[in-house]
Amino acid sequence: MSIWNLWPVMGLAILLGVSSCGRSNDGRPTEAPVAQPVSGSVEEAVNQVAQGKFVDDCFRGTESKLREMARALDQRTTEIRDLSQQLAKKNQSHRLIRLGPIVAVEPKNREIPASKWLRMEYDWTMAYDFFKRIENRAVDEDWLELNSVVRQMLSSESVRLVDGWDFADGRNSEPYLKSVLEKIDLCYQDPNCFLPELSESDRSYILRPGYFTNAYRELQKTSVRTERRKWIELLRKIVNGRLQSRAGFRVNPEMRQTAPGKFEVNVDAGDLESAKAELASIVESYWRDSTHSISLRWQPKREGLYRILADMAAGSRAYVHHLEKTMHLYSGVRTAVIAHEFGHIFGFVDYYYETWDAGTCRYRSEWDEGDLMSNSSGGAVLPKHWELLKNSYPLSASDR
Repeated sequence: MSIWNLWPVMGLAILLGVSSCGRSNDGRPTEAPVAQPVSGSVEEAVNQVAQGKFVDDCFRGTESKLREMARALDQRTTEIRDLSQQLAKKNQSHRLIRLGPIVAVEPKNREIPASKWLRMEYDWTMAYDFFKRIENRAVDEDWLELNSVVRQMLSSESVRLVDGWDFADGRNSEPYLKSVLEKIDLCYQDPNCFLPELSESDRSYILRPGYFTNAYRELQKTSVRTERRKWIELLRKIVNGRLQSRAGFRVNPEMRQTAPGKFEVNVDAGDLESAKAELASIVESYWRDSTHSISLRWQPKREGLYRILADMAAGSRAYVHHLEKTMHLYSGVRTAVIAHEFGHIFGFVDYYYETWDAGTCRYRSEWDEGDLMSNSSGGAVLPKHWELLKNSYPLSASDR
């Protein structure tokens, strides 16, 4: 068993948020940026990260090893792609579903794990050690695993080092963010307030390593009242953006509750137009229980509708881009991942967490194995999901 065996549990949508975002005064985002997949040349992706404005010593210290892995993976691109396709066809525990230009992979026996929080840590040194153990072997499943790991970590590195997102908020951050936002909001609403009254625990949280720390320190440093008000406004935007990316819900105007527990959503099939029935069957089978269901209603392309796109490049991953109103699916995508991504169209954020520890130069992921919006590879739709949907899309008086 390789050190990366837990990685596929996270699915291919590794990153936290897919929202559009503003920028703070130092160029960092005030909300979680869009996590773009690393497709095509791995070494080219390394080059782009290396030119990032926020590159740190952690990246510089492992850059040469990363480039060595990237070159090895690029040299084996064709073999990795061919083996991936061969294994998908031979897998007896799954069946392939043709969705127009792409193929989805569905388990023949869908096993839902119990709800349980899991944690995993990973860094470039671990990936490199794994690479050195397999570098002289012919392309096999371990090479496929390394290819997936490197591309996913580079996606995170791009968001951290190019976009400037700090990965500071973990699973237990929500209460602190709510508390800090409430007090900043009170100050923001009062034109005569020039410094939020934060508790000791609030200050401890906001002064952890993270770029909103800089805004708070700038607020404390200046004595100019107009400048303080600007910093308060920026802090409010930053904290609210972080809270929404972790605990928010994005209401889709194209979705409604038509009867108690029954929902419909309008979608543009886009590149999967020829496979609308198959795609609807996949999604609706996950988002259904004895008293609740969601039905997809296919509509011609128009403004406001989410559109489904097929990504054919090597290394693609599934994700939703809310600003562009698009969902991106790739060939080989698991049906559970499709259902997870549609969860974003319905309004849900990701319920898994990725944080960065600058002291150890290591990422940490946490996820609930039994929750579809946390474990996109095999979780389930839970009662809390249906309750949030019912609260977010209340029945109209005529439908009650």
